[in-house]
Amino acid sequence: MEIIAGMQGGFHSVLTLEAESIQGRELWPLSLTATISGSPVGNSSTTISWECNEQTARWERRDIWLFWTEDPLELGGQQVEVSARLSHPDVGEAVTVDARFLLSYRPQ
Repeated sequence: MEIIAGMQGGFHSVLTLEAESIQGRELWPLSLTATISGSPVGNSSTTISWECNEQTARWERRDIWLFWTEDPLELGGQQVEVSARLSHPDVGEAVTVDARFLLSYRPQ
């Protein structure tokens, strides 16, 4: 996962989420948390809507930003665990998905 230097001085990564089955086009609250060895290093909270990718027959949301709270020079080359927590807009039931990524940062 690449760490990107933002124009206003912060750092972020861009994620895409996919789902096999989504009912409706409601807005879903999403919370992202990034940790390394259990210590928080990034987060994001937003509301997303899903779009159907007709080529893959999956629902997806592109361009989700995860903001880093730690120095990217210290994060580069480490493995990060990202936890995505989605809440169903109608019933409030939440699902959490975890993924691991190797971080990459190249200062410009």
